[in-house]
Amino acid sequence: MDAQKNKTEQFLQGFADILRIIPDLPPVELEAVSAARTYWASRKAGIQESELSVWLGGWQGRFPPKLSRPRLTLFASHHGIMADSLELGEINRRIEGVIGCDDRFCEMAVAVDAELRLFELNLSLPALDFTKEQSMGEGECAGLIVYGMTAVEAGQDILVLKGIGAGVELSAATLAAALGKNELAAQWSAAGDDKTISSALSLHAASLEKPLDLLRCIGGRDIAAIMGAIIAARMGRVPIVLDGSSALIAAALLHKIDNRSVQHCIYAGYKGDAAATNDLCRELGIIKTTPEAATEKDAAGVAAIEFLRTIR
Repeated sequence: MDAQKNKTEQFLQGFADILRIIPDLPPVELEAVSAARTYWASRKAGIQESELSVWLGGWQGRFPPKLSRPRLTLFASHHGIMADSLELGEINRRIEGVIGCDDRFCEMAVAVDAELRLFELNLSLPALDFTKEQSMGEGECAGLIVYGMTAVEAGQDILVLKGIGAGVELSAATLAAALGKNELAAQWSAAGDDKTISSALSLHAASLEKPLDLLRCIGGRDIAAIMGAIIAARMGRVPIVLDGSSALIAAALLHKIDNRSVQHCIYAGYKGDAAATNDLCRELGIIKTTPEAATEKDAAGVAAIEFLRTIR
């Protein structure tokens, strides 16, 4: 897988190259799916438990599947629209905590015996304010997609993807609105953000039909890198847990390009999660799982790993 992915990364120069590889992403391993379905046919289990087991085994290409090497991957970036926000400083301190292994993310990863990786995406220079100009140019955006592909390595059992940073939810909400998911946009955004979202959609009206143009105009570096990780994981048949708004909207943009492109993903919900994510997951054709342990937003991904270990 690594040799194929490295070769692919070398020739990805722009959106046209990225769009060319997406239709050729490999399908699920049908023999593993068949073995999983046969196993669960003779056992009592909840519908979602058996579906998740079939999904995990099918994409790992083996049954029973294994979860000895899960990884929680964080993509950290800031948005120019939040450049003067107090949130930026607070998140920078939290990122420093992750680097120093003194943060809630570190504790949660240790608790489920998962690796933790942090990708810092030029935190000292936030992406441009998407209410005034394009968040990124095509070259930067394509480069970030390629960079996100490096987060996937051979031998990984499962990968949790999450974006963190100042303005990441506002960017995701604006992209949701651009995709016509107004209820989700409202649930992901704060009071008063509707004017900001409307302003961005008006400015970038000419780019609303093409997902990658939407990404470069409104999205952040976190979403671009997560999209790259989703693509690379599909190339290597690594199952993906989408954790949070950045990851889910990255999957939604990919799905708009090719409706088969996110079949290797599930979404990790949490208590109090936006109800509209249910509808989006159904549209994407992916499972949304909300384990009992997912009592807070930050715990969703690791709770999903813990839950998967109980059913495989």
